[in-house]
Amino acid sequence: MMDLFAIHRRRLCDPTELAEVDRRSQAELDRRSDEVRKIRSYVLDDEDGTVGTICLYEATGTDAIHAHARAADLPVTTIDRISTIDVHRPDPATLTS
Repeated sequence: MMDLFAIHRRRLCDPTELAEVDRRSQAELDRRSDEVRKIRSYVLDDEDGTVGTICLYEATGTDAIHAHARAADLPVTTIDRISTIDVHRPDPATLTS
């Protein structure tokens, strides 16, 4: 069984490196699909000029998320288990790709 988690990554990388970071992450997700799956990511502008993310993952637990992060060389600022989703409206189309 998988639970839903929010993973916050502060100062993840320089904006120009985001595609490479995503490639590393996806390669590890492909290897671990029975333990961890990414639902979506929100890219954040950090104050120091880097970007961070808040990602929604399904995972068997925080150990699986940490293992994915270590293997993909990603920071983890916080991990929170999501207990309920309260959608007021869908994500704005102007922000989705």
